[in-house]
Amino acid sequence: MITQYRFVIIHIVAMLIFTTNAIAQNITIVAPVKGENFIDGHEYVDLGLSVKWATCNIGAENSWDYGDYYSWGENETKNIYWSKTYKYCSGDTDSCIDIGEKYLYGDNSEYYYHDISSTQYDVAYNKWGKHWRMPTIWETRELENKCKWIWEEVNGIKGARVIGPNGNSIFLPATGAKKGNKIEHRGQHGYYWTSINFGNEYGYATYLGVSQNSREYDTQFFQNFRFHGYAIRPVSK
Repeated sequence: MITQYRFVIIHIVAMLIFTTNAIAQNITIVAPVKGENFIDGHEYVDLGLSVKWATCNIGAENSWDYGDYYSWGENETKNIYWSKTYKYCSGDTDSCIDIGEKYLYGDNSEYYYHDISSTQYDVAYNKWGKHWRMPTIWETRELENKCKWIWEEVNGIKGARVIGPNGNSIFLPATGAKKGNKIEHRGQHGYYWTSINFGNEYGYATYLGVSQNSREYDTQFFQNFRFHGYAIRPVSK
């Protein structure tokens, strides 16, 4: 019993020393503590929005981990992210094919969009289970319009703290993007795919972008090349 108490005391002292040093360096320390809110083995946070948000990216163990990078509509990672390696193109973006479900956008039948959420093209749905999926662009707009954003550093990783209307929050690390065989803008920008692409822009899809200066989220449904490797932050009802 004495030995057990001695171990606990030593552990507590060590943690106090570590935490004190971290505070002096103005670094946020977050321990990988698992909460009670899980769906299919994956933790979520209720921000007070229309969907629950996962606490980490696909391929990550903690909220501050970058996780894996995926081309839009693909379920596996790869070494090179380019048009010639993209599963749904034949060498260039003009040859990209439609994937996902097609829907009319508004009352004008000339405009439409495709949604891969909860389909065979949805990596969250296929890797995490049927209760998880990629967010739609409208669900990411809730983060922009209804939440407070703070740029911060967690365990040495820069990113955005997104605080919901109910006071709960998620952390979106500045993942950067995989282009070719390199990761660009890591620590400066974060790129997160949504499940939507619009109109005849077969080679493009919408994404949520974050940076220190702004959320970089274009309310006009800005898109980027589908073959880029971006992070995925799943959502669930």
